[in-house]
Amino acid sequence: MKVTYVKTKDTDLDIPEYIEEGNRVFEKYLVSGLPLTCSSIEDGMYLSISEDDENEVEYIVFADDKFTNGFISMFSKFNLLIDTKDITTEVKSNMCTLPIFTKLFKSEDSSYREKSELEIYLDLYTTSDDILDKINIYGIDCLTEKDNQLLK
Repeated sequence: MKVTYVKTKDTDLDIPEYIEEGNRVFEKYLVSGLPLTCSSIEDGMYLSISEDDENEVEYIVFADDKFTNGFISMFSKFNLLIDTKDITTEVKSNMCTLPIFTKLFKSEDSSYREKSELEIYLDLYTTSDDILDKINIYGIDCLTEKDNQLLK
């Protein structure tokens, strides 16, 4: 499961074409027409949304490649996509400085749920290879006690 930053133009998603495309992308996460997209990392996908800007929406997507690619292509198809970036390595290394990520998951104002989902993600998806990558990129001094335990 990777972590992706997606920035889009803000729009009214109640347009039939958008609804149809959204239903296709979220198909396996829909129950009785209601999205379970924010259910949990343990369910295989977690979506966090920030709509601070009136003209743009920023998403942090925790999901597999298939869902992430579909999610991005949904916005691209309607010319709404502004930016996208894989931030998996930065998140797993605890070095993600993307302002929206910090605001949603790492600040004093972050919700307990967001912090909890991030912790679950790190517990479930961080491997010793990720820790070795962290050492190669950021140096051995950046290791945490948790990193050291995972390497043992």
